[in-house]
Amino acid sequence: MARMTIELPNEIVETVTQTAGTLCVSKVEVLRRMFTILRITQEEKKKGNGLGIVNGDKVVARFIGV
Repeated sequence: MARMTIELPNEIVETVTQTAGTLCVSKVEVLRRMFTILRITQEEKKKGNGLGIVNGDKVVARFIGV
């Protein structure tokens, strides 16, 4: 596995830290999950699909520009 050093704004670091605590996972795991979601989003965008939040059969929010 490759290593990478990145610089992030403080608010993103805080979000990652809080999310890691909430999910009881490492900050690295939070970032891995975030990048997995981004990869899936990009794959679906190529197919003409979008990203959204659904409640049952109803779309309650759509993400634009992701």
